[in-house]
Amino acid sequence: MGNYCINQFQKHWKKRRENIQKNIDDAKTSKEEALALKQEYEAKILEAKKESQEIIEQGRKRGEEVRESIIIEAKEEANNIIEKAKKGNTSRKRKSYFGCTDEGRRYGSFNCIKSNRREYRYGKTTGFNKQICR
Repeated sequence: MGNYCINQFQKHWKKRRENIQKNIDDAKTSKEEALALKQEYEAKILEAKKESQEIIEQGRKRGEEVRESIIIEAKEEANNIIEKAKKGNTSRKRKSYFGCTDEGRRYGSFNCIKSNRREYRYGKTTGFNKQICR
């Protein structure tokens, strides 16, 4: 009976040792697979960062192009407006909102008093309805 117990005990420890070794081997392979996946994911992340930088750079370049085209169009439009103003207003004096000429404002002329015509017609001329340009 002594040998039987020893044999059973040895079989049990042998199975336990094999099971532990199998678990260790599985853990090593799992660790290697995990490291391979980690490296693959890090490579994908790096690729995505590069791609995002390229997209940002393309957007920045496109924005600069649009900005430049807007500036060019605005300058052309401003030049056209200036040319129209030079051609159209050479003989006329410029008038402001109140109908006063530049000279009237410049020299403080009282000829550029503008009243509200309806109130003036009905005799309700007060200081509030007359506008003096200076």
